[in-house]
Amino acid sequence: MTTDKQLLNQIKNDIEEFFRKEQSLIFNEYELQHRLASFLEQSLRRYDKVWYEYFASDDCKDRTDLIVEKEGKFVAIELKYKRKDITTPYNPISKNNKKHVLLPGQSAQTKLRGKFIEDVRRIVNLAKDATNNIIGGFAVILSNDPNFWESKKNITNSIGNKDYLPEDLPQSRLTWTKANITMPSQVTFETKQPTEFRYCMVCCERNYTPDKRSSLLTYIPEK
Repeated sequence: MTTDKQLLNQIKNDIEEFFRKEQSLIFNEYELQHRLASFLEQSLRRYDKVWYEYFASDDCKDRTDLIVEKEGKFVAIELKYKRKDITTPYNPISKNNKKHVLLPGQSAQTKLRGKFIEDVRRIVNLAKDATNNIIGGFAVILSNDPNFWESKKNITNSIGNKDYLPEDLPQSRLTWTKANITMPSQVTFETKQPTEFRYCMVCCERNYTPDKRSSLLTYIPEK
């Protein structure tokens, strides 16, 4: 029988392996969700099922991106994918041969950080809810925008609204690990583009005590 800690560690290792092995450019959050789900379904860990966009709580207010099931235990995964524009000198499909936006960007890093922390809080609340079998989960964000990992601000201080955060969230910067995503071989660039991708992952466990912040969030060290 797999323990809660073993299952969380298995899924953490699989998410890390996914970002090491996944080399193709991911174009949007929906694609990230389905690629990761497919990877988990084919994992040698032999999970029983991977649920997509599932209402994990009885109030049916929020869907959880992915839920992994094994031996009657459930682990929630929330994903965010925040992009910065990548442009190439031409569009291989168009006859106009104009500059092409290969990857459309998004702005407002502070607001996006807040949404990521909201994912952390949602998973913690699900894990604490005695009416379900969720033992914990992971909040994951993928980005090619260096403003996230080069920011001098703490992630909590950059949001501004303390009520928006889990009560025990450590006042700490999150660690970003390089992903192995590469550009298509036929794509060329005239100027430097944000082609380095990094991900940040926070593990949210069910059993924690409010006076021990380290038991709430386990930060994944950078490789």
